[in-house]
Amino acid sequence: MMPDRTQHYRRLLAVFGANLQTMRKQRGWTQEQAAACIGMHTRHYQKLEAAEVNFTARTIARVATAFRIGAGQLLEPGGTGAPDDREV
Repeated sequence: MMPDRTQHYRRLLAVFGANLQTMRKQRGWTQEQAAACIGMHTRHYQKLEAAEVNFTARTIARVATAFRIGAGQLLEPGGTGAPDDREV
């Protein structure tokens, strides 16, 4: 039986949003500060955290660069952590 793609997609959005929120809070940033660091409007950032909008590969790269983490960490459940010096 094939897995429900919609459910998998929603789970991926939720993981991404939860990781964003965790990383932001680890750094002591507000949503406004995180959005500014990434270079996006605060409302769009809020929607990403809430898993209300889709993200693109470009968004993943921008977020990873701003948070100084590997891009893959954004998509792994519990994949948040300290900034590192890896290229994204």
